[in-house]
Amino acid sequence: MAILRTRAVAASIATVATLLLAAGCASRPQRPPVTPPEAQPEPQPAPEPQIPAPLRPPSRATIEAAPFPSSLPIPVDGVDRSELESTFDHPRSGGRRHEAIDIFAPRNTPVRATTAGYVSSRGVRSLGGRTISVIGPGGYRHYYAHLEVWAGFDRGDYVEPGDILAYVGNSGNASAGPTHLHYAIYRSDDEPLDPYPLLRRGPGPFE
Repeated sequence: MAILRTRAVAASIATVATLLLAAGCASRPQRPPVTPPEAQPEPQPAPEPQIPAPLRPPSRATIEAAPFPSSLPIPVDGVDRSELESTFDHPRSGGRRHEAIDIFAPRNTPVRATTAGYVSSRGVRSLGGRTISVIGPGGYRHYYAHLEVWAGFDRGDYVEPGDILAYVGNSGNASAGPTHLHYAIYRSDDEPLDPYPLLRRGPGPFE
């Protein structure tokens, strides 16, 4: 009799539990179905920066084919046009003419290329001391002498107008006199050209 009563109690408990569980499931809010996210495209790598190709300088033939300028900047820093003096026809030792212009400035003042061109020579001469020459437009040779020291350009190098070629000094036969640049211009046949009118018509010094 006790066993039957125990079984009845257990059945009642099971029935109540089933009803409670059903009630809980019925009252639980229904969640909307979850939509999976759309597949995202793979990130594209950033484009590599475009590095421009280095500009190639014009050939020497192109430079020589260009017309010779009608005026030139003063190749020595800080010298005004009013300070220039025409000495092209002044006599020199041995019956020579000067055939150049002397531009006076303190020692180590920068000497700059007056035109684009190619360095045709760099060396030490008995008269000019340390010198450097540049072949520019029209095949004209620009000769810079009595230099204190050269800058980085050497024979075969391309230079732009305003590039520092050297620094003012008094090397060569000018060692007993004041520091200055001896600047001469020669045609392709080595005939000298007076720089003074060209510099007087020019814009003045680079700096």
